[in-house]
Amino acid sequence: MTDTQNKPTTYRVETTEERGLTQYIFSNGYTLSIGKGQGHYSNTTDNCEIAVIDPNDNFVPLRSYDDVIPYHPVSDIPSIIEVIKDAHRFKTHRGLISFFQDYEDK
Repeated sequence: MTDTQNKPTTYRVETTEERGLTQYIFSNGYTLSIGKGQGHYSNTTDNCEIAVIDPNDNFVPLRSYDDVIPYHPVSDIPSIIEVIKDAHRFKTHRGLISFFQDYEDK
């Protein structure tokens, strides 16, 4: 059995410009989806729509009322990437959800 918990998490980036979508696909199975522009909750300059997809291709419910976070500051993307890179340390989605809820409560 391979110990994936001690291997660094890497990611690749896929961009679909015509849809305003950038996805960070992590080796731990999670995907960070960032939408900007028309069709997304974003003003295209300094904020974006954020969604997280788990290793089973299900949306992580980032809010009690929605799977996405609208108008999230683009400047936070590096911090979000670091949290998702360490997602394996969470036993459930609750850790990821808590990160986003804590941010919104500030």
